[in-house]
Amino acid sequence: MRAELARAFRSAYAVTFDNGLRENEIVNVYVGPLAGELRPHSDEVVDLVSMTLDDLAHALARDPAAYAYWLHHYLRHHRQALEQALASAADQARLPEIS
Repeated sequence: MRAELARAFRSAYAVTFDNGLRENEIVNVYVGPLAGELRPHSDEVVDLVSMTLDDLAHALARDPAAYAYWLHHYLRHHRQALEQALASAADQARLPEIS
């Protein structure tokens, strides 16, 4: 698999969960057009679903417990940057390759 990636945003957050576990993260999120088929490691990925960002936000609102904290955080604080990066990646995917 090959993908030309661009940084969409950098995020920092800290959270303490009800069970006492904590996350203190600084994350660079990259996006890009995919060339090839996704083949995630089965020990790490249960399912793949293709949906729009709006559909993902609606799914998150319908069943918040089904999604990781970081996804809630990214959509709440970085949605505009993510939308712009995804639009750019989609435009890039439509361009013919130049040799």
